[in-house]
Amino acid sequence: MEMDEVKWYGDCGGEYDYEKRIRIVLDRMTALQQKGLSEAAVDCAEDVAGMWTEVVDVVGSLQRERAESTTPVEVDGWNSASGLGTSVATATDQLLEDVVPYFLRYWSQTGAVHGDTFQTYVQLSRAHHTLNHLRDTQIFAFEDLDKHRRHLRDFDSQLQRLADASTTPSSISQHAHALLQSKSHICWRTYQLLFSDIDSISIELRPVYSRLVEIKRELEALMSRKHAHAFSLVEVQVLQDELREIDAARIDGAYVSKKGEIIQGQARVISLLEECYDDVHELLAAREAVSGENPLRAAYERLISLKRQLEELNLSRRWPNSASNITDFEGILHRIQMELGEIDNLRVDGKFLDPNDSSEVPAGQAVLHQLLHKCYKLVYKLQSDADSEPLVAEELMGVYRQLDTLRRCLVELVRWKVQLSERELIPYQLKLAGIDNMRVDGKFLGSDGEVPEGQGVLHVLLNECFERMAEIKSRIESE
Repeated sequence: MEMDEVKWYGDCGGEYDYEKRIRIVLDRMTALQQKGLSEAAVDCAEDVAGMWTEVVDVVGSLQRERAESTTPVEVDGWNSASGLGTSVATATDQLLEDVVPYFLRYWSQTGAVHGDTFQTYVQLSRAHHTLNHLRDTQIFAFEDLDKHRRHLRDFDSQLQRLADASTTPSSISQHAHALLQSKSHICWRTYQLLFSDIDSISIELRPVYSRLVEIKRELEALMSRKHAHAFSLVEVQVLQDELREIDAARIDGAYVSKKGEIIQGQARVISLLEECYDDVHELLAAREAVSGENPLRAAYERLISLKRQLEELNLSRRWPNSASNITDFEGILHRIQMELGEIDNLRVDGKFLDPNDSSEVPAGQAVLHQLLHKCYKLVYKLQSDADSEPLVAEELMGVYRQLDTLRRCLVELVRWKVQLSERELIPYQLKLAGIDNMRVDGKFLGSDGEVPEGQGVLHVLLNECFERMAEIKSRIESE
């Protein structure tokens, strides 16, 4: 290949931004890969060298600019000597992460570096991806981290063997080794972050936490099945009973030691316990299908769509890289809240009625209430993550306390299957209806008629109360 065919990378200057420059390199390396790098090794050697120079130049420029920034961002996969840093942050960084393996593969095939270099980098990348997945889901136990620690130690040994095998290191082999070392460093750093997340859990609570992680995974496996009736109620109830046993070990809401002291690590364990309970309720509700000619199908499909958007928003907001991302996040969240409010306002006395016949209460109440509750809970989580200020205005604190107390009472009734008659349930129903009737057009208003902060929190609690009330009524009717 002649050099005049690839002049695009030598003098880009300010007319190309970094993303375009790296994308050109990626496209050229992809084309060479499709042609067969080993077949074109001699012909494209100069071209590949020029593209590598371009990559190093872009990385160097990014490193200098970010070092001067008040909020520096490092790029994934490289050390300070060659340019790149530690965490994917922008489209350019991701392109760099995509293009590096092409060079390593080319160098491995042509003998410029040890033949195992490319495969080792791929394995490290997979390990990094797995660790990032654990960090995103936050579902992992100490046993998971022990396994990853052993793998990372094996990788370190492999890197040392590759370094020892290079008797006369060239600049290319030095670059390749730096890339492998940096990727290993990133994996170790992610591992340390994961370990620090759960290291505060006391040894006494670790077996409980590990079992909850297993239950959470089993529940997610059931939820991933294509159809709600692809799992049996017995499968769910067995896990629900085990959750109740774990819950029963608490005293006054806390896990305590034999000395009566509160055991360290409560928050994470109880939070995971509550997540498991939510999954159980979602699975049970999913058995009540909303399909075909059911008049609630439109509301059901809207809630499914909103839930999916909120889950995607929860993942995407972990990596915001500009002010526009934050603005987009706030705008999307506000729009979803408005849509949830519209659906919530369809309820009459806590029930979704047939739009064409208000005297009919169609099947599917439980699943709609569960979806609505799940959406409000995701909104609450996103809001609380985004803003550390108080989430409920002072004038709504009275409503908040009432709802929180009622929710806790109903949760206990559900968990322990307390036998109630319809007459005994009336005080709870009246209390819930009274709080629900405080809303005007679906909102809790202040004394001045304005909408105070905390709507999301209150709606999460209100919907959970309606959901738990529906479970209790259903059990009474079935008995």
